[in-house]
Amino acid sequence: MLDGEVIAVDESGNPLPFQAMLERTVPRELTPEELKERMEKVKLTVKIFDILFINGRELIKLPLS
Repeated sequence: MLDGEVIAVDESGNPLPFQAMLERTVPRELTPEELKERMEKVKLTVKIFDILFINGRELIKLPLS
């Protein structure tokens, strides 16, 4: 089990402010073309920052090293 978050990134992969993800929200009046344009404008990626469990073993209390 992994712990992480979805973040918006620019063309170079640099993180954008959280508010950039709001541009991907879907008002009901959007056409499929407009929705596609919004989704292409703000790219998302997953950043994993912790491993909580692996092969049934809890890793939460283990040190990073």
